[in-house]
Amino acid sequence: MENISVCGMDLKDYLIEMEEFHGGRSPGMLVGAVLLDATMARMQHTEALGVVAETINCLPDAVQLLTPCTVGNGLLRIFNWSKFAITAYDRTTFKGVRAWLVAEAIPDWPAVHQWFNRPDPLKGLPPFDELAESFLAGRHALVDTSEAIVLDSKLTDDHPRETGLCPQCRESYPLSWGGTCPACQGLAYYTVTKTPG
Repeated sequence: MENISVCGMDLKDYLIEMEEFHGGRSPGMLVGAVLLDATMARMQHTEALGVVAETINCLPDAVQLLTPCTVGNGLLRIFNWSKFAITAYDRTTFKGVRAWLVAEAIPDWPAVHQWFNRPDPLKGLPPFDELAESFLAGRHALVDTSEAIVLDSKLTDDHPRETGLCPQCRESYPLSWGGTCPACQGLAYYTVTKTPG
């Protein structure tokens, strides 16, 4: 692979850190790094960086590895839209740059096409190095940006939410959910098999 960098990090170093952070080499994290790099190259430097990832798949890990924006500190927001797109913005002005994977260009890059569209399931996925080489060679055609992005509203809620105890489970929850917590409203992602205590 050619000697390039993403967000100021040498690509070879990024691949090593990707393996340590993500558990292996991830095509989605490579795409995420290139999308993020495209946004950052077109933005003025800001100490108030915020990022939106438009998929839960891999892109958020690239953001968390390459920027101070994480899910935990609230500076990375994730929309589960299954779109390979990232917006980086200044949290004080809400102006930013959005980058996305250009769907129409993907078929021109066979390894990227086989990974992204999977037209021939019998072929399986291309090896990471082959895919990375193809994606990096075509990145100028595969990635587009818009610099005229203004976020409609703040993505973080600066107002503390009133909390209380759920009358059923006795756990604290935001009262904006209603009379009981989401789990007790039937939205639990788990089943209690043994009563505590």
